[in-house]
Amino acid sequence: MTSTRVWVIIVLLALLPLLFSCGKEHGSFSLSLSSGGIFVNQGESSSVSVTASRSGGFNKQIALSVAGLPTAIDAHFSYSQVTDTPSVLTLTAASDAPIGTYDLKITGKSGKVSSVTTLKLTVVAGSKVVTGVRLVSETIEDASSTALAQVADMMKERIVSFGIPNVQVAPLDSKRVEAKVFGKFSDKQMRNIRVLLASRGRVEFLKLIKVGTAANSMLVPTSSTQEVLYDSKHIPCIVESKAFLTNDSIANASVFSSDGGIPLVRLALSKAGAVRFSTLAQHWNVGDGIAIAVDNTIYSVLYVTEDFKLAASKGWEQIQSSAVLNRMSSIDDASTMALIIRSGEFPVALKAMTWTRF
Repeated sequence: MTSTRVWVIIVLLALLPLLFSCGKEHGSFSLSLSSGGIFVNQGESSSVSVTASRSGGFNKQIALSVAGLPTAIDAHFSYSQVTDTPSVLTLTAASDAPIGTYDLKITGKSGKVSSVTTLKLTVVAGSKVVTGVRLVSETIEDASSTALAQVADMMKERIVSFGIPNVQVAPLDSKRVEAKVFGKFSDKQMRNIRVLLASRGRVEFLKLIKVGTAANSMLVPTSSTQEVLYDSKHIPCIVESKAFLTNDSIANASVFSSDGGIPLVRLALSKAGAVRFSTLAQHWNVGDGIAIAVDNTIYSVLYVTEDFKLAASKGWEQIQSSAVLNRMSSIDDASTMALIIRSGEFPVALKAMTWTRF
């Protein structure tokens, strides 16, 4: 009997962790919106996308709810329980909905785990026209819902960083992302907005082989590992196809002007990127060229000098900020380029954009 009791006790002790862990939630999640604020006219509807970001192995469904709605505003989620697919929250205002701005609380709940985010809703008089621009970007091929949600978040970040807080961005389907940017914009601002949303933002440091003599002149690669890219003035360059540094190696991008007033963008490399750059530089020859391209357009060509090789030999810190984009047409273009680079590269390539004013 004594032996049996001992074994029972041992088994119970082994099961205790499992018993106490029953019902315990593993991991967590957080909610994010495609826009922090939206407008809706009386008698009309407006939508925002709700995405759940999971961590720690959390894989349960998340029930969504919204609180703080004023009277005569109806809320509807496309998916009341969000999984890996974003849910679209549509707010519909009755013709007599009270005009004003309201802070709504979007809550996600799964068991004992919950997350709350805030949406600023502005109800506008039905007779008042809300102006802005609607832009739709299309991907080259079907993309996952996660990738499209990333594109939408990055587009929103670029526009908000540009100084326009009122923007809605959300996936439309498996290939398209829609951005609604509210406000009145000049043709110049419109151009910058289109560039911000259409540029993938892929940065590449490439070994330069040869530079053309004039715009649109003919250059032919001599190897299957080479390709022809053009600079901002349409001068062709033969480069090695494989980049030795890309976005992962860039920590920051900032704008400044040369003594002669030329707009420039300085790229600050990460430690890992600068270490690789300095290591490679020590094996290059004086006069070797390095092309820096953004979305397959070359914006700078650096040539290896004795001073550069000497600096590289003294450590990565000496050349961490030596990469500069010097073929920018204006300070506005330089600012837009720096913003695109800082926001990072879209996970999928875009091939087209349509836009209409409203």
